[in-house]
Amino acid sequence: MPTFDQNIISLHELENYLRQLSHIKLIHIIKRCRVERILYVDDNIVYDSKEESIKLLAIEFYKNGYNLGKLKEKIEQLCHYYINDTYFDFIDNKDPISILFCYCHLLNNKVFSKNGNDLFFNTRRTLKDEPIEFIRHTTIQRKNTITQMRIDFISFINLITSDDSNKKKYINYLNEEYTLSRSKFDFNWLSKKDKEQAVWAIKYIKDNHAIKNNHKYIPNIIDDYNHYSIVIPALFHSLEISDDAKELFLIKMKKAWGQVKYRNKIKRDKKTTINLVIRQDSKSKLEDISHFYGLNLNETFEKLINNESKIIKNSGI
Repeated sequence: MPTFDQNIISLHELENYLRQLSHIKLIHIIKRCRVERILYVDDNIVYDSKEESIKLLAIEFYKNGYNLGKLKEKIEQLCHYYINDTYFDFIDNKDPISILFCYCHLLNNKVFSKNGNDLFFNTRRTLKDEPIEFIRHTTIQRKNTITQMRIDFISFINLITSDDSNKKKYINYLNEEYTLSRSKFDFNWLSKKDKEQAVWAIKYIKDNHAIKNNHKYIPNIIDDYNHYSIVIPALFHSLEISDDAKELFLIKMKKAWGQVKYRNKIKRDKKTTINLVIRQDSKSKLEDISHFYGLNLNETFEKLINNESKIIKNSGI
């Protein structure tokens, strides 16, 4: 145990001071401490509890003899590239699509370089501007919780040594694009309870050329039927394609699902498809009969067949 000076504060006081900080800021401090080897924390630690984060930091700072002034100074240093939490307000746990949208966009686009330059908005890139890849700072192989994805996204943004104006510009862009895309393109037709639709939609998205061409990395959470109606809209909204291309994408997807539903209904009802060529006047008569009975053409055709079948059976032929 180190020798403390008279200004040292108690472990309880340290915890109370740290409790004033947001959970996401505490996580940032832990990660920065790990980078600077102040803390030795497992890379796979899950930051679900704010209280656990507080205790972890308080114990480490206490062991190292930090007084309040020294602690504030250290936190300010560790948070030099940290941007205000309010910029991330739209990435809300109550709206999981917003989290996955940001996560997938950062995962599949070159946004910042290793030397802190903006790559996403800057078209005049040089060979020196090697991108820093988000995929190396998160994992899509294990089934991350959506909360963990939010933490990974915000932590990555705050940890990179880029000017805060570049970070804010990117976050504001995501906010605007997400809001705009959601207002234009609706995914309410995806049902959380429809497993048949889930199986089809997951395969459709994975096989789709626009997704393959724009999204090299897709979180494994897409295979969880409980989350497919969240992941698919997020992947769609995060595509860097035109609105016209998005509209065509959605039209084709809805049409494909309509065809699947129709084929599945035919199978369930033990129906089949037949192609017939009949005279025009016969078709007109069939339409008249349909109108008389208030049936569609398919139902009328079946009625005529069934009636004729009964007549034949009753005739004893």
